[in-house]
Amino acid sequence: MFLLGCVGEVVSRVGGAWRAPLLIPCSRVAKSTSSGAQRPTVAFLRSASQANSRFFSTSTSKKSSDMSWSHRPSLGCADVTEWQKHFPAAAGKRQSPIDLTKGEYNEELAGKALQISYKEARECTLVNNGHSVQVNFKPSIGGLTGGPVTDNFEIAQYHFHWGAGDDKGSEHTVDGKYYPNELHLVHWNTSKFSSVSEAISEPNGLTVLGIFLEAGEENVELKKITDRFDKVKHCSQEIPIEDPICLKGLLPEDTKSFWSYDGSLTTPPCYESVNWIVFRKPITVSKEQLAAFRSLNEAKEGSDPEQHQALVDNYRPVCELNDRKLSTTFEE
Repeated sequence: MFLLGCVGEVVSRVGGAWRAPLLIPCSRVAKSTSSGAQRPTVAFLRSASQANSRFFSTSTSKKSSDMSWSHRPSLGCADVTEWQKHFPAAAGKRQSPIDLTKGEYNEELAGKALQISYKEARECTLVNNGHSVQVNFKPSIGGLTGGPVTDNFEIAQYHFHWGAGDDKGSEHTVDGKYYPNELHLVHWNTSKFSSVSEAISEPNGLTVLGIFLEAGEENVELKKITDRFDKVKHCSQEIPIEDPICLKGLLPEDTKSFWSYDGSLTTPPCYESVNWIVFRKPITVSKEQLAAFRSLNEAKEGSDPEQHQALVDNYRPVCELNDRKLSTTFEE
């Protein structure tokens, strides 16, 4: 979950909307200072509809050092094996994703209804940021409360992680099993914070719904974006989505059965600020829809052909659970 791809974008907020006037090679994020004197400025990717977006870039004081990152070895970028060297939070004890294998049934949690409510979303945008493909929303589309959280969380965007084949791609695994794709619906805490920039680095700042995708019948809601992938084939390409987005169509039928744990962003700066809710049941999408994700490219159009690589395997390997509690609302 999170952060920029082939380009990092330094943005400003103008008239209530996030804009990005500056593009920086690779995905550039700045580490926060140890003193914490200046809170990171978090920015969403620019959007034609000036919506919130899924990946965040952070900029801090001038004392911070920048480091580009990637999921795979890339010239001038820190790959996933090097994140801990450059982003201190990535070495923490509450990192994500994890293997969902040793969950403990929590009767109290199972009795707390997870309340999810979304309006039909219009004026959304679809963007390829070089790390993933995402859909950005305007504010006040809806969100969630209940279940493992007591505050209100508003949807900001959703994005995906996938592999080069159907044998891998999801960030979380279940007893070591990968799914070919994983969807993340990203929400921020509107009860405690006035902006995403405040919420992103704080405990209980974000709640993310994780949804596994598996091959099966075509997903009509997903078709609204996969049919447009040819328009965002390259990094930094962005288009408006004309059709209204119905998020309910991306949720599994069973939203009562899930794993829950405290974790982090799955990309730099890997802040440990996320309440994770991962649904037990996957949604089905067609093999053609899964293949459509693999048609995307992580390089910008017109860039050096040698830099063109398929945008695949954009997932972080699972992290240790350590002393955290992994709760479930279902019994095996």
